[in-house]
Order: sequence, then structure tokens, then C-alpha cells
Amino acid sequence: MDSKALHEERLGRVKRVVNLEAVDRIPVIQNASAFAPRYIGMSMAEYCEDPEASMNAQIQAMDRLGGLDGINAAMIGRPTVFLPTVWLSKIAVPGRELPPDSLYQVREAEVMTPADYDVIIDKGWQTFIEGYLPKVADMSELAEATNWLMANIGRGIALYREHGYVVMAANPVTTPFEYFCGGRSMAKFIADLFRMPDKVQAAMDAMFPHAIAQGIGGARAAGTMGVWVAG
Repeated sequence: MDSKALHEERLGRVKRVVNLEAVDRIPVIQNASAFAPRYIGMSMAEYCEDPEASMNAQIQAMDRLGGLDGINAAMIGRPTVFLPTVWLSKIAVPGRELPPDSLYQVREAEVMTPADYDVIIDKGWQTFIEGYLPKVADMSELAEATNWLMANIGRGIALYREHGYVVMAANPVTTPFEYFCGGRSMAKFIADLFRMPDKVQAAMDAMFPHAIAQGIGGARAAGTMGVWVAG
């Protein structure tokens, strides 16, 4: 079976499962991004620094494993550059702060303050995130990685499909809970839930429309069937 026919067969299987219809077997969707470089013998440092290498590593690992129908969220771009935008924390990167074959790590710390809840409530999520991200991310590196992603996302998704894989999503988004848990640090955020639950709820309510718009807009731009809702 050629790759196009294989992709259509797998896509049909996934759609039937989503629609609660009978299938020949349960589809298997992979979600193990950091597993790929280890499995094919690539250093984590190369995987994190080279977007082309990270994308190819995923596909090579899936081909080698065999029996997979698709991938949950296609790895296209540099994972460690984008992670601060979701977890609101600095990231220790292999080959920089960590040995080349270490797993990248979230450096959990209280960067977001209780006053930031008021900024989100009063001025909106966009105002907050524009002022906050420079505290945890290299903005020039983030801009470069974003430009690469926008220029290559269509080609990346097509490459997965050429190998017969269904791409469920290409743009992970998360819940307000995870953003705040990362920015405040887990311990501080859990304390906030007890000490100022109404303010946390109001900030979540203010942020949530952004997450919805980001998810839907990203799925439409990428042409994928769904959105990976993390957290």
C-alpha cells in the first residue's frame, strides 16, 4: 500500500473511532516527543537546537517503531523555545545549562506574582503575556523559532502524511490552570487556590477566550482535525 492510501486508511479509522463507529482495530496515536531522539541515537541537544532534526527524528522513530496510525501533536519546530510560552517558566536546555543528552527541564520558580492576576483581569491576557514573556524566554530566539514554524508547518504536516501518519493536532494549547501553575510555581499556585480563589477564577475566566481562539485559529491555519488540549 502506498503512503497516500495508507494515510487515508488510518485517517478513516481515526474518524470512525471519533464518531463511535466500529473499526477493525483501535488506532494507535503516538505522543512521546522526547523519546524520539534517544530511540534513533540523536543527542537531546541537537533535537532541541535544530528544528529540522527534531521533526525528522519524530518521523524516523515512528517508522522504526511501526504499527502507529498517527501522532497526537506533530513535532515541528524547537520544543524548548516554545515551552516557556505555555509553562511561563525558564527552561534548562541540553547542551546549554544541561549535559547534551539530558532531558530538558522546567526551572520551576515563582516568577508570576499575585499582582499579575489583577493585570490579567483588568488589562487582558495579551497585555500580561507581552510584559511577562521576556522574564522567562529569549524573545529574539522565540521570534526566530516562530518565523521558522510559520514558514514550515505546512511542509512538516505534509511530511508526516507522506509517511502515512495522521496528524491529530499541530498546535498544543493548555488550560489557564497550567499556565498559572507554571508561572506561580506549583506550591504558590495551590496556596492561591485557597487564599484567593475568586481572583484566580476571575483571571482564568479572562484568559480562557484567548486559549480557545489560539486553539481554533492554530488548527485552521495548520489544517489539522483537532487541537491538543494539554494540562
